[in-house]
Amino acid sequence: MNFIKNLFKKENNISDIVSFEPTELQIAVSKILVRTAKIDDEFHILEEQKILELLTKYFSLNDEDSKNLMELGISEEKSATDLYAYTNTIKKSLELNERKKIIEMMWQIIVTDEILILMKIIWYGELQN
Repeated sequence: MNFIKNLFKKENNISDIVSFEPTELQIAVSKILVRTAKIDDEFHILEEQKILELLTKYFSLNDEDSKNLMELGISEEKSATDLYAYTNTIKKSLELNERKKIIEMMWQIIVTDEILILMKIIWYGELQN
């Protein structure tokens, strides 16, 4: 009975709860990385892990915020009709050297995808033997 009383006694101070609100740039980068991963119409766990790693490092986010940002990118990427909105935000928000870093991040996703393809080829070859 005390447990139930304590539940209702606890004050839920909403001001102590800090929620992550991504910037327009963070959302744009997340969407472009997700789009890069899904360019072959597949989205694998290794690509997901790479995106999380890149978002965490580039934006100095914790794991939970990176995951929320990636999920937002996935959700918004589904309804996107073109790349202009994300690339325009990135272009307006970042200097050339920072934009190059985003392109490098995209290439890291592509390389991850190529590794998956090679793994499939090797695995398929082993099945044939």
